[in-house]
Amino acid sequence: MPKALAEELGITEGRSITVRTSIGEGVVLDAGVSIEVEVEGRTASALVRISEAETEAIANDALVEELGIIILKPKTGTYRFTDDPYDMERESVEPTFWTGG
Repeated sequence: MPKALAEELGITEGRSITVRTSIGEGVVLDAGVSIEVEVEGRTASALVRISEAETEAIANDALVEELGIIILKPKTGTYRFTDDPYDMERESVEPTFWTGG
């Protein structure tokens, strides 16, 4: 999660760990806590990793799967849940950006 969002939630400490991302290795803070994520009434637990580089909260593959999300059109943000009718399409909300921190 972005550092500014973590600070807004009162999460300010953690241990530095190196993680592999799509653009290479980077350092994030492992806050040692998890948060509950809610999407359309469905909830899942997610570990908090704090990034100084990110400005948007990102859901990783494990969280997407735990929430039962099937991504249909990544660019436009269209998805459905695993138990939705096959022809149902949902639209993502506009992203929120956190800067500063």
